[in-house]
Amino acid sequence: MEEPGELGTVIAERELEILVGGTVAGVARVRMGLPAAEASGDFTCPVQVAGLGDDRVRLAWGQDSFVALQNGLVLIELLLKQLAPGHIDLRWQSGSPGDLGFPMPRSA
Repeated sequence: MEEPGELGTVIAERELEILVGGTVAGVARVRMGLPAAEASGDFTCPVQVAGLGDDRVRLAWGQDSFVALQNGLVLIELLLKQLAPGHIDLRWQSGSPGDLGFPMPRSA
């Protein structure tokens, strides 16, 4: 799910506040691009988390565009947890720290 790619047309974007010691210290931007069909018949959905030190675009894969979108949302949540150092919190729309509005993968 994490091959580098190009973002292309942005279809969704969200800003998250970066909190250090409870104080807003910056903004992280999450972007999702338009899913695209690959030669294999699978689809990819590009995602980017910018502002946390690694702004690379990554690709989520799926059997169709809906699965690629769903996998893109899960990938965003995983990237946010991976890229945010332990001493900072992220917050969406002045909500509770850690509640970012993205789904977590279901346990098998």
